[in-house]
Amino acid sequence: MDSCERLIDSRMDFIEQLLLLKGWFTRSDLMCRFDIKEAAATREIAKYRNINGSENNLFFNNSLRRYEIIDDTFSPIFKKEITTILSNLKNKNISNIVGFDSVGIDVFPRLSEPKLDVIAPISRAIINKKVIKISYFSVDNGSSIKTIAPHSIFDSGLKLYIRCYCFKYEKFLELALDRVVEFSGIHGDAQREFQKGADSDWNRFIDLQIIPHPKVSHPETIKYELGFNSDIKVVSVRSSLAQYWLQRWSVDCSKNHNLNHKQYHLALLNRDVLDENSAYVAPGY
Repeated sequence: MDSCERLIDSRMDFIEQLLLLKGWFTRSDLMCRFDIKEAAATREIAKYRNINGSENNLFFNNSLRRYEIIDDTFSPIFKKEITTILSNLKNKNISNIVGFDSVGIDVFPRLSEPKLDVIAPISRAIINKKVIKISYFSVDNGSSIKTIAPHSIFDSGLKLYIRCYCFKYEKFLELALDRVVEFSGIHGDAQREFQKGADSDWNRFIDLQIIPHPKVSHPETIKYELGFNSDIKVVSVRSSLAQYWLQRWSVDCSKNHNLNHKQYHLALLNRDVLDENSAYVAPGY
């Protein structure tokens, strides 16, 4: 499929998103979203209406001069990724086109964002497999210069981190991206033993056995909310990232599940799967 066909598909898909999220749309919605003229918007609508099955999805309301969803028979022609729809609803411009006064989904602002002149050279180092030097702030050690071979960036939901090989500690670890003060230069190529393929904890996945917290009065509520298919929900995560996942989802990892169940609705059943040397942010561990 070439770029033009992908563009057409994105417009067809957006028509369906408007029907799903707003229940109706006009040509001006497409004109605003894709910066196209009225005639082009008319052609896109005609293309959608010519797709087999679309006749069950919408009709033209003559009195209001708009296309509206047929609730009883609507069936998406294009596969809908919920992550894409949620991302669109977090975008103010798209949300406005859909019909919201502001963003469709409010997102908590981060306390801080990494600097472009830090993340850009780190990105280049990851892609080109370079060893770099950075100026870094640590809670325990204050300011220092670190020599690292970064191979990945991940978002814990609270912070952005670099997964890297640290030459001082001679092991792979995580560094908070917001604590990188500045990029201090390239220090050569990263040898194979310092690259992602050699990071066993990054490449190894472990199964976390999650249960509703034993002290929750109605565990069926938690099971329904989080899509439990049985009494235990098994989540496969990278070994090196398990503690951050558990922190983000407020999972009680204490031995006797003694954390406040009103704050921690979930509990970890198989806490022995965690590495005691890299589980310091797992709640209660």
